Amino acid sequence: MRKHVICDRVVLILIAGVVTAISAPAVAKEYRLCIGEYDQRCPVSHNVFAGCGASPDIVAADTCAKTTRDGKKESVPYRLIHQGSHGGNRCGYEWYLIECQDK
Repeated sequence: MRKHVICDRVVLILIAGVVTAISAPAVAKEYRLCIGEYDQRCPVSHNVFAGCGASPDIVAADTCAKTTRDGKKESVPYRLIHQGSHGGNRCGYEWYLIECQDK
């Protein structure tokens, strides 16, 4: 009989009374950022929006940051991937995939 128990990125496998621990890779949380003049006019579905002139790196860092128990922001590594752009309105639209790497 084989049982799997997942405990904070470690998978424990019980086979015939022997426990084996296998490290699981960190899970990335994904967001799509759209930067432009109007949130509702962004040409792709997104769950993060920033206005014209916003820095994608600053928005990604803020989106991925975790708040500690004492209220301070803690940086979390992220990956930012430019996915496309489209002209329109005052500054056009740019969209990115943000992958927050879970520690």
